[in-house]
This record gives sequence, structure tokens and C-alpha cells, in this order.
Amino acid sequence: MKDIDSYMGNFSPTMPTIYASDASKLIKKASRNFMLTSILLVGIFGFGILDILNEMHLIPVSDFIVDLIIVSICAILIAVTFYFHNQNLKSKKIFDRWSDMFKKNSISTAMRLTLSRRTKEDALKAIGETLEEIGEGLTREAMRDPTRFIDVKMPNGIHFDVLVDKDRTLDPHLSRAIHDHGAIIIKITHNEIKFDEIMAFSKMISQYVSQTGNKVGLSLFISPEVDNKILDLVGRSSDKFMRNMILVEKTSVNSSTR
Repeated sequence: MKDIDSYMGNFSPTMPTIYASDASKLIKKASRNFMLTSILLVGIFGFGILDILNEMHLIPVSDFIVDLIIVSICAILIAVTFYFHNQNLKSKKIFDRWSDMFKKNSISTAMRLTLSRRTKEDALKAIGETLEEIGEGLTREAMRDPTRFIDVKMPNGIHFDVLVDKDRTLDPHLSRAIHDHGAIIIKITHNEIKFDEIMAFSKMISQYVSQTGNKVGLSLFISPEVDNKILDLVGRSSDKFMRNMILVEKTSVNSSTR
């Protein structure tokens, strides 16, 4: 099975096929493991019957031999159980990472379709239309006063093009929903994304978390062009804030800065 990291930053149309292939391999491996367990259980059952027949003096077999065989099979079964547990943890990790990748891809696609221009106001509006759990309340507040979420300046010189967190909302229900989801942070550039810009954005997100104690549920970096090498570097990064970042490629006719 290929290393799943090789696909993490590269949203290809063939991804569903790759995912189905890996899932099929995992299922086949689980089926083989199930067969092995079944064989061992049948063996234990068989020797249990043998022990009963021996106790009834129907088959002259030494008690020590029967007990030794049963203990040996149980030891093998315990070892196999630990092996299965380890394989299940690996499978869960793979599926969790695939799920995360598909979620990122869905949000990126939705943002590209919803954004009409690369402006802060449009990005805020697009978030309201993309995230179902907070969308209605955020759209309502953004229509009344979008300035609370745009060009947000934090201590230590931190500046976000768009910041949506529980501290900037007036609706208590929306505040709780954002608290559960996590803050939404957006950066917009009108040039091709550079890796040093991504590192700087990731550092600002880390500082925001340290200063506020808020978790970040979504961070977006919107640009007219995103190179596949950049996507790959972000997907493989050891920095969790960078690795969780979604790079959105959006070209637009009118992308004037506001």
C-alpha cells in the first residue's frame, strides 16, 4: 500500500479510486485475519471436545498433552489478538487521514464555487454558505456588521484578513457553535502563494491560540494560484497548524483589496 502522505496535499480526480483500492486491501487483510482467528477458535473447540472425551475415558490421551495443546493455542490466540489490535489502530489512522483529506477537499471546492471575488467580504460570506453548523448565524451577523470579522488586529502585531471566533459574535447560540467548531481564520493574497508566507501565517495562528486559548477549527489561505509542490509541502509538514491549513485556489476578474 502506498504511503497515504503522498496524496495528502494533491487533490486529484483519481483520489476516490485510490481510496477504494486502499480500503479494499484493508478489508482483504481483515478477512484473512478473521479466517486465522476462526481456525484457532475451531482448534480450541476441538481440543476442548477431546479433553471431555478423555475425561470420560473414551479416548486415552494424557491430560498433560491436552492441557499443553490448549495452552499453546491460547497463547497463539493472545498474540494474534494483539496483532489484530495493532492492525486496527493502523487502519483507523489511515481512514481518519483520508476523512480529513476529503473534508479539506470538500471545503476547498465549496469555497472556490462560492467565492465570486478574492475579497475579505466575499470570503466571509462564502464561509457562511459553506459551513452548515454555523453558516446561518454567521451570515446573519456578517450582514449586520462584517467589520467585526474583517481586518482583525491582535496584540503583538498579529493581523488577520478574516477572523471569526466566539469573542466577536453577539449571538450566544452562534458563539457556542463557534466555540465547538473552533475559530475560522482566513488570509488572502493576490499573488501566487509562497512557502514563507504559509509559514508566517502558521506562526500567527499558533500565536493566536497561545494568546486566546481558542482552538482553530478552520484556517484558509486564498490565492489565485497554488503550486502542487506547495500543497505537498503543507500536507507533509510537521507543523500541525500548517498541516491543517487549506489552500484555496481562486481566480477572479475583480480581486481588488479592501
